Amino acid sequence: MLISVMLKDGTIEKVTPQGLENLILADLVIRFKRNGGWVVVGKDPVRNFAGEDYAGTDRRSDTLTNVDA
Repeated sequence: MLISVMLKDGTIEKVTPQGLENLILADLVIRFKRNGGWVVVGKDPVRNFAGEDYAGTDRRSDTLTNVDA
């Protein structure tokens, strides 16, 4: 699967998930495209690739705890 990525120099590239991770870690990405639309790095929640804990709200927790509801 290739992901559309807008780099800080304004170019749009298609990269692998590993390539996206590398570009985010190198601070080269402005935004990238998910199924729901464009994600702005630094504004929208993204996975933390540096191994630190995510500080945002866990949106999955309600889905997992209310399976039998």
